[in-house]
Amino acid sequence: MKKKHIFLLLDTSGSMNLEQIGIVNHMFRELFSELDELYRQHLITVDTVLFSDDAVLLEDVQALSNKQLTWFDLPRETFQGRTSLGKAYRLVQQTCKLFDYPLTDTLIVLVTDGLPTDNFVFELEKMDPKKQTKRLSFLLGEKAKSIIQIHTGFKTAKQYKQPNQLIEAIKGVIEHG
Repeated sequence: MKKKHIFLLLDTSGSMNLEQIGIVNHMFRELFSELDELYRQHLITVDTVLFSDDAVLLEDVQALSNKQLTWFDLPRETFQGRTSLGKAYRLVQQTCKLFDYPLTDTLIVLVTDGLPTDNFVFELEKMDPKKQTKRLSFLLGEKAKSIIQIHTGFKTAKQYKQPNQLIEAIKGVIEHG
């Protein structure tokens, strides 16, 4: 199996409510648990990008846990500001270039509850002009529905509303490309 590079783009804007934050923390704990073996076998990399007014790549959270893939719950105070998805795409592009990750082996998972406040379409097209990355989305609210088609690049994009559905879809992309 070819090594896959996974980017988890997590909306940490102020519109996220406590229930949504709980869903995200639970889902990421489960996802990291499911992917841990592949990570330890060096078959995947996992980078988490938090985005609101700015985008931040979480420093190697895996290194903090003895090379085990572990999610550390984000507190409510983390969630504030606007939804600058374009900055997250820009950070993914920079990271792929820095570590020489091929776009064809990259999966970008977007987790959001609302509409971006910046020119995210421009940054998405700049990051992946040939639509080589695989992309999945998890909706935390109906307001985000309209960006799913843009993020995934498909008119009839599959929307995941249950954490286990998204986890299975991610595992499917890792296993089958």
